[in-house]
Amino acid sequence: MPLPLDPDAGELTEQALRVAHQRARLRQPFESAMENPALAICIKRTALALMRRKQ
Repeated sequence: MPLPLDPDAGELTEQALRVAHQRARLRQPFESAMENPALAICIKRTALALMRRKQ
């Protein structure tokens, strides 16, 4: 079953998104990366995966 294009980020905090951005090692600053739809989806999915791993 494919993942949804835009994951539900209602439970994600900005701190979780920033940690995911750092883990992805993107060259763009966090704010501009979140404005790019493709990068925002990537960051959200990474943050959700990190949250699942911690559980």
